[in-house]
Amino acid sequence: MYRHDRQRSGSTAISIPTNLRRLWTKDANAQLTSLVSVGGMVVTVTPQTYTVHALDANNSEQLWTYTCGGRVDSPPTLSGGRVYFGSHDGYVYCLRASDGSLVWRFLAATNERRLVSYGRVESVWPVHGSVLVMNDAVYCVAGRSAFLDGGLRFYKLNAGTGRPLALDKIDDKVPDTGQNIQKLQAGWCGLTMPVANPDILSSDGKHIYMRSQSFDLDGNRTRIAPDLDVQHQDRKGAHLFSPVGLLDDNWHHRSYWLYGVTSVYGWHVWFEAAKYAPSGRILSFDESTVYGFARKPNFLAQAPTVEYELYKADKKPASDGVDRVNKNAAEHTARERNQTQWLSRGELYTPKQLTALNYYWIKPDLPIQVRAMVLTKDVLFVAGPPDVIDEVNLWHRPDDATLKRELVEQTQAWRGHRGGSLWAVSTKDGSRLASIDLEAPPVFDGMIAAGGKLFLSLMDGRVVCFAGR
Repeated sequence: MYRHDRQRSGSTAISIPTNLRRLWTKDANAQLTSLVSVGGMVVTVTPQTYTVHALDANNSEQLWTYTCGGRVDSPPTLSGGRVYFGSHDGYVYCLRASDGSLVWRFLAATNERRLVSYGRVESVWPVHGSVLVMNDAVYCVAGRSAFLDGGLRFYKLNAGTGRPLALDKIDDKVPDTGQNIQKLQAGWCGLTMPVANPDILSSDGKHIYMRSQSFDLDGNRTRIAPDLDVQHQDRKGAHLFSPVGLLDDNWHHRSYWLYGVTSVYGWHVWFEAAKYAPSGRILSFDESTVYGFARKPNFLAQAPTVEYELYKADKKPASDGVDRVNKNAAEHTARERNQTQWLSRGELYTPKQLTALNYYWIKPDLPIQVRAMVLTKDVLFVAGPPDVIDEVNLWHRPDDATLKRELVEQTQAWRGHRGGSLWAVSTKDGSRLASIDLEAPPVFDGMIAAGGKLFLSLMDGRVVCFAGR
């Protein structure tokens, strides 16, 4: 599946050597999604051409393609010799993995109504590409928002036939009472609302998750009202999610991923959840630990200035973590009385004093911005464009001509025009074991490990495969 498994962990137990060589390159001449792989086949999507591509993992030979009626925004799910995916044409597709022929398709949209989105004709009720397959069932959500066009539709489909097994409607009403869900807004100035937007689904086997929203296995929401307890994120139901969606690659300064239960919103609280749980721009995790590329903890404040670090930490916060964070936050507030003071937070406290995390190691100020990450047996692979500018230095010298040139260079790097780097990092201590230059950075979250190989989707439209020498 996308990010390897139903938990979307971004990790695998296989070993990948660090003495990598390029095995092959395949030019798709189009924007790419991330990839999935099984049984010697690697699959990616060119969203703007609505096409799923299956390649031979050993030599890049194209095995088959399938073009549907709308964008496919993320890679399919491969299971039981079949390929499952949703599309922005409102359908869920099942193909035969051996030759790409259609087995069944199901109209998840309410009907065949269309609209124009970003210049493309799409269903009013699109479906994310990466559907969840579990226990011989396919789970997906159709729609754009609980507040638009009658809301969302949560489906559980028979994986063999596409026949619906369960359907739940998610709209602006609370089931049973008919109360508008906006009445459930809570938190500071009522800015935290129930989850109303779709996303890639994940599961721990007992529940299904869409952002911070939890469902039972038939799609019934287990709680609709916002959960404001951001200080205790290691409760039952902790999972990977992002308040802005796992596919969002914009890196707005208020957006991040979280391994936890809930988040809250508002100008001076959007960062609070990240103090008490593993968080970052991108995360990978195994049974007990989380690896993240995240803003340094002193930047968990109301400020757009951001510098990053790579870290390894326990999934569960330190035993005294919540008390530690609250004590230092109260002390800092008494000194500054200003939520924006990231600078003084960095001067007065260490990273371990500013979050509840139990760190194993921290690597600050990497020369790359990590856009893709995959955890293997004993090596963490990360990749991204160069990190050109020191934002703290820019804060102090905003009119410096050299720094202004570096800002332009950073923008070019972020757009993929200055190449990229692939690093192999030791899971034991965070040291760099090897590195390889890339012609372009990976697409966001565009790297996987499978069959002893490493595959990347690059921003210039190429798929590359690395293997041991």
